[in-house]
Amino acid sequence: MRKLKAKLITKRKNYVRGHTRLWRETLEHWRCNLDLLVLNYYSGLGQRKKNKVSLVTDMNINQSNCSFCFFFLDHGCLSCPVYKRTHATGCLYTPYNSVYFWLRKARNEKMSRKKLFEEGFKVISDEINFLLSLKD
Repeated sequence: MRKLKAKLITKRKNYVRGHTRLWRETLEHWRCNLDLLVLNYYSGLGQRKKNKVSLVTDMNINQSNCSFCFFFLDHGCLSCPVYKRTHATGCLYTPYNSVYFWLRKARNEKMSRKKLFEEGFKVISDEINFLLSLKD
């Protein structure tokens, strides 16, 4: 009985340690996206051209860049912390959807640099705050 209990405790510790690592990697990815947005905005101030090419090509938000998706997607997201919070697969009902539609809009429509920055900063910050709330 003791051995079984020790095994379960060890499994739980490894799961929590792995979950924390995945959470940190995902959070770091979104912070890099936010840094990219800020750098893109401030590097273009004073220029007459509204060049957003580097932003929309460099920012990656798909599942291949998410540590949670990499680890949990094969199992239908059922063990993913995002799924546990929202009870929906594919990050439905999370700020990720707002980021996805903002980036799609930024790629397809002409937007001023300021509007692109303001909307992007808000939706990416919401995603980061959501990920921070998963830590609790």
